[in-house]
Amino acid sequence: MSGDLLSSEQDFTWVSFRFGVAMSRVGLPNLQLTHFTSEFVRRIRDNMETMKWLDWQLCQVLICDDTEFSASTALPAVHYYHHEQGRLRQLSSGQFSADEQAPIYCVITTLCHYRRQFQNKFTHYVCHLPVLQSAPPTRLILDVSSDVPNFSTHWGHFLWMANGSTEESFEWTEEAGVGGERVRMADYDCLIFDVDYRESHTDCEWLNALGDILTPRQTFVVTGSMARVRGINSNFDCLKQMFLTLGGFRFRPLSELPNNWRIWCNKYQNYYTTNFVEVVRWACLDIILRRRGTAHS
Repeated sequence: MSGDLLSSEQDFTWVSFRFGVAMSRVGLPNLQLTHFTSEFVRRIRDNMETMKWLDWQLCQVLICDDTEFSASTALPAVHYYHHEQGRLRQLSSGQFSADEQAPIYCVITTLCHYRRQFQNKFTHYVCHLPVLQSAPPTRLILDVSSDVPNFSTHWGHFLWMANGSTEESFEWTEEAGVGGERVRMADYDCLIFDVDYRESHTDCEWLNALGDILTPRQTFVVTGSMARVRGINSNFDCLKQMFLTLGGFRFRPLSELPNNWRIWCNKYQNYYTTNFVEVVRWACLDIILRRRGTAHS
């Protein structure tokens, strides 16, 4: 991502509207931090710190350089973030075929649970979640491991807020051996990992093995609030901590499938509660668009 993300008149109209300043196409590419007013810098920083997610492009620009905050670097990143939000809203209003709207299979688990091989307890949900604006709610088949904290209480609340519903739910136990049910990552359209605890290097090594399992048709999400980590003062701090904890782009799923993942931190009203419904809704839309072949512009 570079200055070409701020190349059209529409882009500069967006900058002027978003930050309340007049920007010129000629001047912006050469602007340095000293050219911005303190109020403008504050607004850019506030926008960056409240981001709910990062993808490959944003991590490349905002984290991998390992430099102090720069308004001239953050501005195109903030623009990209809001442009992507708007693009997905627009795409969600389109018409989609029955195959593209087929049920979506998703699993939510933790690094620790993923590497266990025996007696893993899950709750199986069948839900209906509004994803597309011009279609009935998407049928969501969701398996959630038992060590995702307080999931059922928060999921029901956020699903209700999103005008979704639960058709059924029941608990089951994954058992190795003949006749036992097994979680097979290849069976899911979306894999979501909650890393909101003190994961070990062994956990990350097991998760790194997903580089051999994930396919281009799947969507991969890492989320959490990093509540136990000191020095987390914003959503961006949380996102950055998760990215670095995984090893950055040395973590194979992030480097080998650059268009298939997001890191999310969307703590509800500043509480350490992840809104999994918002995360899953984005994942469903990404999967539907991937089925069509329009997931990324």
